[in-house]
Amino acid sequence: RRRPGIALVLLCDGGEGEETQHAGDSTVIRGTRRLGSPSMSVFEAAALAIRTGRRAALATIVGVGGSTPRTSGARMLVHADGSSVGTIGGGALEHHVTAVAVEVARVGGCRRLDLHLARDLGMCCGGRVEVFVEALQTRVPMVIYGAGHVAQAVAPLLLALDFDVTVV
Repeated sequence: RRRPGIALVLLCDGGEGEETQHAGDSTVIRGTRRLGSPSMSVFEAAALAIRTGRRAALATIVGVGGSTPRTSGARMLVHADGSSVGTIGGGALEHHVTAVAVEVARVGGCRRLDLHLARDLGMCCGGRVEVFVEALQTRVPMVIYGAGHVAQAVAPLLLALDFDVTVV
């Protein structure tokens, strides 16, 4: 809950500490948290996975019907080792989607799941959930055959465009 006159600004720069500023009748609290902490957001975790080349898949609820544990837009990032950040509702739904997301993270591509919670997963909610699971795009590999003057000109351009360049 936010109280009038107080704004919370959260910086995700990996630093530590907390700073409080008083400006008139409002207070701004600047706090920081480390990437990889339990409070990391799905998007921070996805950005970190992309930067480090860690295989992962993003699962997003894109449609719901009836009684469901979460609404459309809920997201969860699942790494290839099965660890995750965020939630799409827990229970059998999250367990099933995690298994699919691990496979997608390992092999790439995407999958769309249309699940009836009671019939398909035995959940008492009874609603229907549509989930889109997509592999995060890590650096695309690019192989340049020949190390002549063309490769010397092209390789730096590909690196600037964030390709994973190999010159053979």
